[in-house]
Amino acid sequence: MIETIKKILKLLNSKEKQRLIPLTLATVITAVIEVIGIGSLGPFVAVVVDPSVIFSNSFLSTAYEMGGFQTERGFLIGLGILVFVITLLASAFKVLVLYMVFKFAGDLRHNIGLRLFRKYIFQTYPYFLNHNTSELSKNLLSEVDQVVDSVLKPVLESLAKGVMVVATFSFLIITDPLVALGAFVILGVLYVAIYGMVRPKLISNGAELRESNRIRYKIAGETFAAIKDVKILGKEDAFSSEY
Repeated sequence: MIETIKKILKLLNSKEKQRLIPLTLATVITAVIEVIGIGSLGPFVAVVVDPSVIFSNSFLSTAYEMGGFQTERGFLIGLGILVFVITLLASAFKVLVLYMVFKFAGDLRHNIGLRLFRKYIFQTYPYFLNHNTSELSKNLLSEVDQVVDSVLKPVLESLAKGVMVVATFSFLIITDPLVALGAFVILGVLYVAIYGMVRPKLISNGAELRESNRIRYKIAGETFAAIKDVKILGKEDAFSSEY
């Protein structure tokens, strides 16, 4: 993961790296609000089950007094509204982060493609004589999409979820260190096991996909470049089978 992030950062210019700052900040804020929402559910459920806990719990009794509530029912309604607002706010920030991730990925798809296109187009003519143009087209139209859709977006989404996991785990450590440690060990072992089993297959599938795309673009380019001969000789089926 660290190596993947380093490779991604090398693809970004300074302006694109700066755009990661508000994205990271929004992700952290979302995680904090989400944890607050999770933490507020406990007191709310406790009050629903036993309203007398309002006066036996120092935090709830302080909130009851500071809020100027006169009845337990009024406090319960106020607490319910607070939980609802926090949940709604967390959902809104999640949507915002998701939008920022997709917007950033879409802009980066265009920018990387444009930089690669300019690199190709400003090469000398002999460069194009020594390189298959279908391979260049594949890099522009397919490989850039693969990098963005299969690498960049999953990494950004994983980082966002990772911040949420860290925030939730920190909350669990504060409330119940033993449960937090047990959850960390179990989930950590499962993650390592699943990652170890899936990673070789993903690498293999990625290599096969790149090679398959290379061949498809090559065949399509050669077919359309010689379409006159293909039609005269009736080689449509031959090229179709190769594709």
